[in-house]
Amino acid sequence: MLCVTFFLQYFTILLVILVGMVVTSALGYVYRTDVKSAVHDGITDGLNKYGNDTTYTNEIDFMQKNVGGNNQLIYRPVDINSHA
Repeated sequence: MLCVTFFLQYFTILLVILVGMVVTSALGYVYRTDVKSAVHDGITDGLNKYGNDTTYTNEIDFMQKNVGGNNQLIYRPVDINSHA
């Protein structure tokens, strides 16, 4: 009886995750143009304000300097040969 209860709980959790993924995908498809235009408008607005507004200028300079390239904040290479 315990095995059946565990199976039902496991199945229910997987079903909820699957339904959530399907709903999220459907909403993403429905609102894709709204999201695309919002991102495009935000980037365009920020780049137009670059040099004129110190907040935008500082944030864009920070991203250009610190994200990617030689001084990476997001990705740090890991030495797979070290056993530390």
